Amino acid sequence: MDQSRRRDRRALALRRARAQGREPGRVPEREIVSDAGGRSVLVSGRRDEDAADRARRLRSAGATGVRADVPVPGCGPGNSQKDRSRRAQRAQLILSGVFDRLPDLKIFFAETRLGWVPFWMEESDYWYERHRHWAERLLNLKPLRQRPSDYVRQHVYFSVQHVERVAIELRHHMGADHIMFATDFPHIECDWPNTRPFAERLFAGVPADEAFKIAAGNMLSFFRLEDAPVGKRVLAESIV
Repeated sequence: MDQSRRRDRRALALRRARAQGREPGRVPEREIVSDAGGRSVLVSGRRDEDAADRARRLRSAGATGVRADVPVPGCGPGNSQKDRSRRAQRAQLILSGVFDRLPDLKIFFAETRLGWVPFWMEESDYWYERHRHWAERLLNLKPLRQRPSDYVRQHVYFSVQHVERVAIELRHHMGADHIMFATDFPHIECDWPNTRPFAERLFAGVPADEAFKIAAGNMLSFFRLEDAPVGKRVLAESIV
């Protein structure tokens, strides 16, 4: 875990707690953020320092391709489990009750795409209602104050990139106020130098006010950049 003590820092990097008497995966969010004086938290995931863990993930990635008798091009260790893990991470966040404990907490998931989110929200509501009664009784699951999908709409932000037309068509399920346009620059799958044509195709038919929110407005608001030079320039150039 990397923690900043400087009061002027606006971000805090959290990594999975190692064996120091702390239960893995548990982070005292309020105390750490308050002590660092930051307004946002950057959760960057686990480090690849553990050789045994790296070997295990390598075997897992390789075995997946061998059993299916198909290659896994460009799939590094753990990538074969990416889609499954991203859903599990969001479910864990919601079921942990962190949004009930910290009602002002906002989380942005970058580079996780968007088209799958409406389906996942619907499934989360369905399975939570179906299983929460026995889970509360036998597993001591603490009841949530709202449906899982409600927490997503209120607290979670997602990025949209490339030509995710299906995601844009389904944007109202999570709310246009919680979507941010991304290019993934400078990675190999980025849109640059054709960002504008991609964006025009992505936002075709989208009302101008919603397109501006997704393209820039939500980002400026989330990172509190409206009064920064870049924010003022973007807002001044906007025709919305």
